[in-house]
Amino acid sequence: MAALGALGFVFISSMSMDIVEQVEKNTDRREEGLLGTINAFIHKLVGAGGVLLLDLLLAIQDLIIQMYWKLKSMEETLLTILL
Repeated sequence: MAALGALGFVFISSMSMDIVEQVEKNTDRREEGLLGTINAFIHKLVGAGGVLLLDLLLAIQDLIIQMYWKLKSMEETLLTILL
């Protein structure tokens, strides 16, 4: 699945010059820098989103592990009290 996403970025970057040509045809201005900047921004945004998602998943995993150990210690305490 990740390979398809990477392939999409390759297609977008390879089509960017076609987009520059189309924009120049419509507006009589060549805006390569603007389109290149937007492309780079999208790459950075997706990369940051992946890091954020990973951080969120690790935080949830840590929370679950902490809850497990607290419940385990409560169970042991109750067993010692009852026995």
